[in-house]
Amino acid sequence: MENEDCYFYRNAMNKIVIHKKPETANRRARNISSIILNKEEIFEFLKFIKNDYGNLLDSPLAQRRYERDK
Repeated sequence: MENEDCYFYRNAMNKIVIHKKPETANRRARNISSIILNKEEIFEFLKFIKNDYGNLLDSPLAQRRYERDK
């Protein structure tokens, strides 16, 4: 232990091997597009927040805050 370098003088993360598959731009774009919302989904979500979300709240405090912040 005394013969080893201090963490201040060496990067211990260099010893970790990361196996990363090369990914094409098209594949990356398909993966991202499956995660993010499209325009129609955003519109439906905002419509839900405006019209229906308040009906799901149980406590009066949550209901008041929803009405205030809506």
